[in-house]
Amino acid sequence: MVDDRVEGEVDPSYLYWFFDQAPLKVMLEGSARKLRDREEEIKVRTKQARLEVERNYRSTLDILSNDLKNAREELAQRDAIFKERVRLIQKRAEKEHQSTIRTLHEDLGIVTGAMEQQEEEYKKEKTFLMHTQTRLQNQLKASMGRETDIAKRFTSYQAEVAIERNQWMGEREELHNQTEEL
Repeated sequence: MVDDRVEGEVDPSYLYWFFDQAPLKVMLEGSARKLRDREEEIKVRTKQARLEVERNYRSTLDILSNDLKNAREELAQRDAIFKERVRLIQKRAEKEHQSTIRTLHEDLGIVTGAMEQQEEEYKKEKTFLMHTQTRLQNQLKASMGRETDIAKRFTSYQAEVAIERNQWMGEREELHNQTEEL
């Protein structure tokens, strides 16, 4: 038995052991042989108690060892399942990543092709507009040249008309003067 040093009482966990002991043989006092037998009996009971405690301890250790072994096996299984799930998730993520990359490359190709096509169309349109601008400038220069020529001819025609008119007016006045004289 173990005394509780704080309260001075017997720890209840040891009481069952105390009551489970077989009673000691009753001996007459003064008998040395019986005293030795009693000491032997105490030694045997102590040894039996130690063996029982050791068996209980070993049994508890075996149970705990089996529980630990089962826990380790379960942990290994769960670890394997976890690793498999991680591998599958990584594989799925890699496939999705590759798919996304492929899609982005396709989109990039489409956008690049569209940009190149628009650039070609822009260059063609720019060339056409520059050609058209040059042609219109040349037409404008030619038109202005013709307009200048027409203006010169018109001015010279006006001058001729004015000369002729002056001549007619002069002739008319002469005729008028001649008619008045008559």
